[in-house]
Amino acid sequence: MNSPAEKIEMPFSSSVKVFAERNRLDLGICLTLATLAAVLRFWHLTDLGLTHFDEGSYAMTGRWLATFGEEGWIYQSGQAPGLFPTLLGLFFLIFGIKDFVAIAVSALTGSLTVGLIYWVGREQFSRKTGIMAALFLAPQNRYHGRVVSGHGRVSSHVFAFCID
Repeated sequence: MNSPAEKIEMPFSSSVKVFAERNRLDLGICLTLATLAAVLRFWHLTDLGLTHFDEGSYAMTGRWLATFGEEGWIYQSGQAPGLFPTLLGLFFLIFGIKDFVAIAVSALTGSLTVGLIYWVGREQFSRKTGIMAALFLAPQNRYHGRVVSGHGRVSSHVFAFCID
């Protein structure tokens, strides 16, 4: 019998340590991939403008939220995401109503989506699959061009779907 002063070794303590180390490694990989994607998406961000009709619609709803109904409009069609214009409104309220702020929200959510793709790939398949999927998505030209131009539906909707 063990006395109260003796340390009791739990049979699963080594597996807990392995789990914690694995999660730290995965978190590091996820943050690295999201940072790589962010560098690509935020490069020359202020040189861009809103070019797609959806972008303007989301920005006007974000403007309506940021000005508490004084400017912009509340209307969003049925297929519009609920969270994205709300994020735009929050960022407009904090950073001011500018095109590059709307683009930054899209770039941020796109970068976070790359990290999310890593986690999904890792959980469903393997770490290597997660890394490959995220690396495929991070620098892809058409994807990058749409996200960097402020088009929210390409990436932010995946992220918004997960947290909405």
